[in-house]
Amino acid sequence: MAQRPGAPTATSCRQNALIYAQTGGAVNALVARIRLLENTLKQHNIPIPYSTKASKSSEAASYSNEQEVINNSREQSSIVQSKDTKSQNEGRPDRERALIERIDRGNSLTPGLDPEIELLVKRTGSLQFSDHGQLKYFGATSNVHFLRNSIPFQSPTSTSLSSSAENNKSPSNSFLLEGADDVAHKVSQELEDHLIQLYFTWENPYFRVVDEESFMSARHQALSRSNIPDNTPIPSCYSEFLVKVMCSWGALFTDRDVPGISSLHDFFIFQAREKLQHDMDNPTIATVQGLAMMSGSEVSRGRDSRGWLYSGMAAQVAHHLGLHIDVEHYVQSGDITREEASARSTAFWGTYVIDIAWSYYLGRLVRPAVNVNRNPAQTPSQTENSQPRFWRNYTDDSVNLPEYCRQHIDPVASMWRQQLKLCFIMERFQHTLYDKQTSSIGQLRMHTSAVTWALDKWIDELPSDLTVNYESTSNNHLPHVLVLHAQFHEVMIFANHPFITEPKGGSSSGLLSLQTQRKYAESAQRITQIIRIYDHLWTLRRINIQFIHPMFTAAMVHLYVACTASSHNREVFATAVSDLETCCNALRDVGQYMEIAVWQLRSIDHIRQVWYDLLENHDNGFNDDTLMSSALSSSNCSDGERWLAIEEVIQKAVNSTNSTLPQTEPMPWYDTWVKIQEAIDVDPFSVGLA
Repeated sequence: MAQRPGAPTATSCRQNALIYAQTGGAVNALVARIRLLENTLKQHNIPIPYSTKASKSSEAASYSNEQEVINNSREQSSIVQSKDTKSQNEGRPDRERALIERIDRGNSLTPGLDPEIELLVKRTGSLQFSDHGQLKYFGATSNVHFLRNSIPFQSPTSTSLSSSAENNKSPSNSFLLEGADDVAHKVSQELEDHLIQLYFTWENPYFRVVDEESFMSARHQALSRSNIPDNTPIPSCYSEFLVKVMCSWGALFTDRDVPGISSLHDFFIFQAREKLQHDMDNPTIATVQGLAMMSGSEVSRGRDSRGWLYSGMAAQVAHHLGLHIDVEHYVQSGDITREEASARSTAFWGTYVIDIAWSYYLGRLVRPAVNVNRNPAQTPSQTENSQPRFWRNYTDDSVNLPEYCRQHIDPVASMWRQQLKLCFIMERFQHTLYDKQTSSIGQLRMHTSAVTWALDKWIDELPSDLTVNYESTSNNHLPHVLVLHAQFHEVMIFANHPFITEPKGGSSSGLLSLQTQRKYAESAQRITQIIRIYDHLWTLRRINIQFIHPMFTAAMVHLYVACTASSHNREVFATAVSDLETCCNALRDVGQYMEIAVWQLRSIDHIRQVWYDLLENHDNGFNDDTLMSSALSSSNCSDGERWLAIEEVIQKAVNSTNSTLPQTEPMPWYDTWVKIQEAIDVDPFSVGLA
């Protein structure tokens, strides 16, 4: 009896058995493949992410008809998304896909390079020209690695100097030459003590390179010896170089004016450089501490090259002095004191935390510290005593406040323990990005999924003294605890960032992409909430320098969401623009005393212009498929309002900065080369025209 097409058929047990027998070979091959992948993960000490979709997979496997499986998969995917989620993302995947595809297409590398490898290389780092025409490397976590033109990260004086031979001045030293007359001035011990206390209040609690009690005791001893001759040696955790670096930090956090000194920060940096020459002949623990701290002090003024070099010097000298090795045996034998052992541990691990911060700021690998030897130095959390430590809200006006209003319990041991755990995750993630064994975006996503799992575990296991209520500004969260949370959310953004882990072509469909999209968007919103909490509790006049880069990263995400949001969903767009405004205004405020924040604010404005050209300028040579082009052009009526709102927020913050930093980089030779290449469609160097 003939059966009409499409009619339901009865399936017997025997038929089902036959179907499963036919697919048994494929299933066995799949199981073998999964076991191979699991073994590979175990060999590289990567936790296996357990699937949450097993039930859905078993449901799909019960269908014998391939078309029915595909249809069912699509139905399940639509069930996963709520109606609200679907409305929020309507039209957005096409804009995301367009932006990611067009970024991926730029900056072609070596001809003949495997396309998948080339995509990985472009997404994890690039060479860019500095202010002086020198190539520099910027990695994925720098946030600017995908740009075609260079982003300036130098001080304004670096670009303002003439390059003629008659000047013969080092650009990085120009500010010193201009203010050389200041060096003859003497500052009071009272001012030094004030600046040192500002350093210990606002910078050291997160980058805890120096133990305050040990340092102050050594300083008292050194100052007493200068007045009364004493043969007692000065402890190795104290030096004049270290004092000058601390004062340079305190100078950033004070509003005091000193007659005869044009820039208090530059005055102390100059003195620190002079004192460093003496320390380098016979380095001590204080030399390591001073170098690590000086790296951040230099970059606060936009001198990233010097800062990077000082950070590397600190790591090298730390290993030269063996700070990375456990010295408990020498303590037990009486060769060194417990205080010196603690100072060694604090200096080494504090330098390591700073090294990791530099790694993310510029997107470069650091020396691995976790497995540096078989007997590593004890972490400060292991050596901290049980006595409570206190953090004081010390500012220029603190003398007018009663002590009980300024003092808070400081969870030093918990902070060390959780901060180092987070740094170990960050270090592993950085090595994942640049590991040559990672040969595809799929493999990279597998590693970043493991990092995301580790980050979720980290935040879930935070002790109560380090937790933060993001929805309230009334709780007294310490500044360095807020910075720790901002750092966590920044790493979560990078582990789920579409510019790093999105498949080729920028496909934004599927459960995994929805999960990653939620992760990086929520983390950016959390950083924005932390900015508001910090501003309410402590004001942005004094922040740890590490807080600046998460502000920049969160602003990038808000800009990305605003650029790609569906024109039909005003709420998502409005929220993104509002959060972008918060981040830009924060960078503007911090930029009043740390110029690197102004550079990052200007970078956001430059990125806005680049993304506008990629998304809206249809004459830029990109040949998108018909579906994508129609999807992008369908919302052109509202795109003008979109970009005007974004530009207004960013430009308002940029224009209200008091910095004299140049808005663009003078590179006439490069501009000429680009124009010639566009005109003749040939590399000008290859035909002798440039």
